[in-house]
Amino acid sequence: MPPAGDGVNLAMLDAMELALSIVRHEGEWDKAIEAYEQKMYAYSSETAKMAYAQFKLMMSENAVTKIKQLFE
Repeated sequence: MPPAGDGVNLAMLDAMELALSIVRHEGEWDKAIEAYEQKMYAYSSETAKMAYAQFKLMMSENAVTKIKQLFE
């Protein structure tokens, strides 16, 4: 995933979701990790798509103008 400022937020969300999954599955590590990964893939794939779109915009021709228009 290209850097887009979401890394720390995703890492904290990942830690919380994994901890909750471990508690919910009461020591059944394989089930806890599987449940966590399914949830993590869903939200992280959306973030990755947005990060890639931002990356493409920043690397495009006339990027400064396009980004300025986006903020306006």
